[in-house]
Amino acid sequence: MMGKWILVVTLCMRLFIFSGSVKSNGVILDKLVQQLDTSHSLVAWAFALQNAVAMLLCKYFHRYYFCPAPFTLILLRVFSNRQLCIVGGVLCGAGYVYCGLFLNSVWQVFVGFIVSSIGFTFSGLPAFFVLQQYFSPEDLPKIISVTVLCDYLGVAALPPVLQYFLNQYGLKNSLLLFGALVLNVIACGVASKVPRSLRKSKLQATKTEKRKEEENISKKRKLIRSFTEVFDFVSTLFQHKNIVTLIVLEFVAYYVFISWALFLVSLGKSLGLSPTEAVLLSTGGGIGGFVGRLIAVFLFQYQKMNAFSSSLLPNLITGISLLVITFQSNFYIIMFLSFLSGLSQGINISGIYGLVPTIVCFHHYKCAICFENTFGGIAVQFSGLLSGKLRHHLEVLTSKLRNPVDQVYEFRYPSASKGICISNRSLPELEFILL
Repeated sequence: MMGKWILVVTLCMRLFIFSGSVKSNGVILDKLVQQLDTSHSLVAWAFALQNAVAMLLCKYFHRYYFCPAPFTLILLRVFSNRQLCIVGGVLCGAGYVYCGLFLNSVWQVFVGFIVSSIGFTFSGLPAFFVLQQYFSPEDLPKIISVTVLCDYLGVAALPPVLQYFLNQYGLKNSLLLFGALVLNVIACGVASKVPRSLRKSKLQATKTEKRKEEENISKKRKLIRSFTEVFDFVSTLFQHKNIVTLIVLEFVAYYVFISWALFLVSLGKSLGLSPTEAVLLSTGGGIGGFVGRLIAVFLFQYQKMNAFSSSLLPNLITGISLLVITFQSNFYIIMFLSFLSGLSQGINISGIYGLVPTIVCFHHYKCAICFENTFGGIAVQFSGLLSGKLRHHLEVLTSKLRNPVDQVYEFRYPSASKGICISNRSLPELEFILL
């Protein structure tokens, strides 16, 4: 059946464009701040919401399966998976087009990127449901593991494309062109068609199951069961002692990833790189993330993935690489460190998700994944805002330390001033150190 492989290819394209667009936002961050005369924190928050809304709308717990968040669930009762995917593809690009046409206020940026985020949610989730109809439960995890490799390829490829648009056509036109590129996500919806045989059997099975449930379960028992499900959902945190630690690690991982994605280009510019060279740091980081995900696959295959290899070592490598990068001026060294930080984050995020089955029982597995998506979405939502605020306050601090009074202080106490100013550079490199 060619249909299932076409669907896999379009899902790869969807992840490629989604992750690539999240990383590409860092290319236009400084330009938007200058044109709209606003703060880095607000623009970064709008960018972070593009990923956060998609994660927070991503999953909703049900006793038997995962389904979209309530709003998406209501739409799926009216529209088919294919129709909703197509609408989502339109919204993905429409958000960027809206920003390109009406770029007068930072709040319009919020509107545009939230619309884009909702579109990515609508285009992705139903497509994964259709994927479940094509592949067996044994093959589905392998197929999904292959598709998620494409997200870091998007991180590597799309930022230079947006930088080229920006250099050639300006900010507004570059957003319009990038929106047209993102509209290719519509293809994911066109391919999300359930085979007729599966559609009929699924419809019959659903009707039979619903009829049996209505006959055997009274309203009172349904109410009791709903309360039991809520208690069982919350009890996951208490029955598995390591799940809280895992959620905290994922919270940190997503916070660092979005901050890294949004401010890496700005970091390169502050280190003296040209805009073209700074954008290539995203390419190095994206290739590193792709290699990191491949390494994670082999670690799981040979049962070498554990708390040390999935979290401790990758976080240590990420922290050291981002710390060392702030003292460098050579493009190739900075590129290698960007590659290294992307590689470690690829291993980290893949490892955290993959370790869930080893930490929780089968009964609470879905609950744990739901918690991971929720807290990951919260981390992503506030990473842009908090990192932007941190950047602003540290810029104010470094500017104050450069006035004549502080220059005298630096002359009299050079060791103390060096510890604060760090080679007399501005931010965001201090932000990366504090991450």
